[in-house]
Amino acid sequence: MVKHHKFKFSVDRMPSRGARYAVRLRGLLHQKELKGSHFIRMANWEDITSEQDSRIYNGPDKTPFTAATAKEGFDYLVNNFTDVIAHEGIAIQLFTAEGELVEENLGLLYGRTAQEVLIMISDNLYKRLVASIRNRGVGYTFSKHNERRIAKQYEGKPYEFLCDLPLRKIVNMTDIQQEHGKIKIDSMSYLAPFLKDAYANGMNMNDAYTYAFAQFHKSQGRSEQGNKASHRPLSNCACCQARENQKKRFKACGACKMVFYCCKDCQVKNWNDHKTFCKKNRQ
Repeated sequence: MVKHHKFKFSVDRMPSRGARYAVRLRGLLHQKELKGSHFIRMANWEDITSEQDSRIYNGPDKTPFTAATAKEGFDYLVNNFTDVIAHEGIAIQLFTAEGELVEENLGLLYGRTAQEVLIMISDNLYKRLVASIRNRGVGYTFSKHNERRIAKQYEGKPYEFLCDLPLRKIVNMTDIQQEHGKIKIDSMSYLAPFLKDAYANGMNMNDAYTYAFAQFHKSQGRSEQGNKASHRPLSNCACCQARENQKKRFKACGACKMVFYCCKDCQVKNWNDHKTFCKKNRQ
């Protein structure tokens, strides 16, 4: 709940639950609450990790948003809650009822004033991601903590998606370098000291970020090159939801290679639920 003497918004949190049930539930809740032409979406880092968000559908008088009142509410949140929101790290976005992004301020996720935030990835990874989205309709990226992020196409470009809505735009690091040259280093970034060393040694941006990520992981006590057993994030069994660990890694479905099972019994038990998805996504 967001409270103020002028604005008192009712925030409906989109819950995160297992697989297809969560998607259906979010859709039903959204349709039930959406009475106006616009809505506001907010998400902090915890929400992004757990794949959920909070949505505001009505103004302080509980009247469904129009384009004008939604814009007023968006501006009010950004301008009057900047100190609180920036401290917690929260993205604020304004959407039409059809899911079209009207305005956003993602800089508040990082405590900055910049409205747009980009996810930069290497040229090779970008091409693979675009190919996956083109062939399957969805791709995946991973955070520095190995948390999976869903990526889809929005307005012809790859975007990170959260709860079926676009969040951050994904761009090719090589394209950015060719267009703008060397990108200014954010002094608040955990990569900043390593990027400075890389640039001082004459590396281009792509090599500099590769070096910086490797050195950052090394500074955190992880392997600089990683290890063969940890080429992907830890997964849950698609049937019983058991969590794997580095000593016991689960096996992927042999056909789609996109879900994991702790044992053969779970794979057989889950087949009726999995087969439709599997047939659509087989490699």
